[in-house]
Order: sequence, then structure tokens, then C-alpha cells
Amino acid sequence: MYRLTVSLANTALTKADIKYLLDQIAFQAESLPLSLSPSLSPVPPPPTQFPSFVSAPIAGLHKQFYVDLFQLFLKKGLFFQNKRKDPPTRFRQPDQLLHLMDLTLGDEGLSQTDLLKEFERTIDYTPHFGHPFFVLQLMGG
Repeated sequence: MYRLTVSLANTALTKADIKYLLDQIAFQAESLPLSLSPSLSPVPPPPTQFPSFVSAPIAGLHKQFYVDLFQLFLKKGLFFQNKRKDPPTRFRQPDQLLHLMDLTLGDEGLSQTDLLKEFERTIDYTPHFGHPFFVLQLMGG
């Protein structure tokens, strides 16, 4: 007995995505015994165009964004041994942060460049626990 389980929870699927999934299922069904599988058409090639809201990363659309994001994390958010001139935290009151950071997405969302800027601001105003001058009261001597 063969069982196929597909979860579509928390996904943004289009009609083309569902058609592609069904074609993939049909292709897998070709490996079933003939008594269980009628003759099916071959799997079409993957789509060449994707909607802007796909729920999975696509190298052509997202690779450079992830590279830039991880470089930002490495540059500003991870290593603090040589950054003794920077403070371990830039504390701001919540109402000040609302003026410093744009937390609205709008109907069109944000471009990747704007999203990277928001990540950078978030790192700037987050306490840097790895900083050599950061002292946590629970771990102080």
C-alpha cells in the first residue's frame, strides 16, 4: 500500500503551483505497479517564472539577498572582540524606536534593500551579548 501525505499549511500557493505539485505526484505514480497506476503523462519542466510571494527561496530571486543578509550578520551582529569602541548596547525607549525604525510593511511589502536596512537597524539597537563589555547581572561576580 502506498500513502502520500502533502501538507499545504502556511503556504502561499497559486494555481500554477498546485498544477506543478499534481504533475509531480503523477510522475511519482508512474513507479507504482501497473495495476494501481493508469498511464500518465511525463512531468513538465519546472516553471520559469515565479510569483513574487513564493513560500520557498528561489536562487535566482533570493540568493543575493541571503548572501548580503549573512554578511551583515557577520559584520555587525556576531563578532565583537575587535569592536571595543562600539558600546555593547544602544538602549532606546520603545517610543524612540518607533521613530527610528519603520515597522510598517504596506500593501506592497518592502524591497530587499529596504529589508536589509531594517535588519541593520534591528542589529544596531539589539544588545550584543557577545561584546567584551557586556555584563549580565546574573553572571557578574
